[in-house]
This record gives sequence, structure tokens and C-alpha cells, in this order.
Amino acid sequence: MTTPTTTLSGAAADTPSPGTFIATTRLRVTVKTVLLSPNLGEDRIEEAEALLQGKAEAMRVATGEEVARAIRGADAYLCSGFPRELPEERAAYARLRLVQTTSAGVDHIPWERLPSEVVVCGNAGAYNTALAEHAFALLLAAAKRVVHHATNIRKQQFDDMNITEEEEVTLGGPSRLEHLDQVDVEGGSGHARHGTPRG
Repeated sequence: MTTPTTTLSGAAADTPSPGTFIATTRLRVTVKTVLLSPNLGEDRIEEAEALLQGKAEAMRVATGEEVARAIRGADAYLCSGFPRELPEERAAYARLRLVQTTSAGVDHIPWERLPSEVVVCGNAGAYNTALAEHAFALLLAAAKRVVHHATNIRKQQFDDMNITEEEEVTLGGPSRLEHLDQVDVEGGSGHARHGTPRG
């Protein structure tokens, strides 16, 4: 039985220089065996095995201690890139040609452990939508004082929730409006209004 292989490449791909961080899908690296870090979690490991089926052999290890032995027989290593996943002994990377991290950044990778021939690929942009949504949710929660009001509700304190005049909260500071039906956008700032109209 022959081992399946896959080549991660593009039509006119140039061979990368050793030790270069590459942000491209046009990579010439022949992969026969992919080691899957046990730190990825069972769901990601199973997903990777399904995607690699028929393309490359997926190697699974149970513990981080087994990685140092198993990585010697791998062409590629799928991991999050934290030091606990990357053996300190440089000889362990003799065959390895590609490290793919699941994290968006690569600042946490212990670069001094990796030989210059190993190409490292990050997962840039993987979480950009979720992070943007989270940032806006936090901004809106702060503007509407969600934590303050939720804490008061738990304490059954409702006094400061009786708002008698309209107020505009700008994501930069509070100001007043004359009419609740106004839509006001100044310099791209986002605005939210709460309260009841005055007499």
C-alpha cells in the first residue's frame, strides 16, 4: 500500500527561502505525513483527519510528551504553536518541512527551536469577524451601561433606571438631543438614544 501524498502548491510558486515567514497559499511542500497536536482538541483533530483522508497520513498522539518522538516522522505539523507543543531538541525537526498553526498570530512561537528550513504558516484573519463582533458588543455594552444595570437588577435596585429625559450616548461621550426621532451621525461616530421625551 502506498502512502497518500499531497502537495501544497500553486502554478508558478517559487521555492521559499529557508526561515522565511510566508503569507501565501502558493507553497511547494510535499506532505506525506501530518502530525496533529494533542492540544488541538478532539473536534479539531477529527476535522483535520477527515480533511486529510486520501491526501496524506494523519498521525495522532495522546500526549505532549509523545510529540517529540512522533514529529521525527512527520512532514508537517498542525498545532497552535505554543512552546509546550514544540520540542526543544532541534534534531526532532530533521524531516519536518511545514508547521501550520491554528492561531492567527505567530508571536508566541519559539522560533529559536525551529530549523531555518521549516516553513511556518499562521492562520491570519481566522477570527477577524468574531473579534470585530466582540469589540462592537463591548462598545455597545459600555455605552448602554449593561453591566451596571445588570448588577443593579440582581440587587433589585431599580431607582436609576427611571429616566425622565432623552439622552444620547455617543461612543465618545454623552450629549443631549431635542427629539427622539432624530438620526445623528457626526464624523462617523455611532449614537444610541434612551429615555422618554420631555413634556
